[in-house]
Amino acid sequence: IIAGFVITSLINENRVQKYHKDGVETILSSINPPTGRTGAPGEGNCTSCHSGATMSAVGLVTMTLDGGPDYIPGTIYPITFTTPGGPKNGFQLTILDADNNQSGSFIAGPNTSVATSGDRQYVRHAASLGVETWTFDWQAPMDESGVLTAYFSIAKANNNGNTSGDEIFLGSQDILPDSEV
Repeated sequence: IIAGFVITSLINENRVQKYHKDGVETILSSINPPTGRTGAPGEGNCTSCHSGATMSAVGLVTMTLDGGPDYIPGTIYPITFTTPGGPKNGFQLTILDADNNQSGSFIAGPNTSVATSGDRQYVRHAASLGVETWTFDWQAPMDESGVLTAYFSIAKANNNGNTSGDEIFLGSQDILPDSEV
């Protein structure tokens, strides 16, 4: 649009930006979304960039802790995270203890990346177009830390080039300490 209100173009890291008369505002993150969008206590979710209300992820998202569902301190667990199908999908996940502190650490897998912000670590999509399943590793905390909670936010985007019509799902899953340790 020549009048100057909105021109959309691809820039580095596959981010889309919207140009305003008063500056540039990032609006979409096809890869490596901003941290702190899991819906965990004290955090926002994907609606800070995508339009629409949040919906429950119960029954729509599968998080599988291979070798779980309980954790043994220091053990590395492969995690498979599957979202509802759509043209473009994204996610972000963090695992916290009962005091809402980071618990364990992530190791990126195919189409994922790991980022730290403040005292929390996140695993998130590094590819979104046509991707519905991501795998990555999580190393349980070195000491038994009680019940842990994985918080996640999913964006099921319709790939229309803007934020309208996207669906955002929030969920959480408890990870229990192994009772035999």
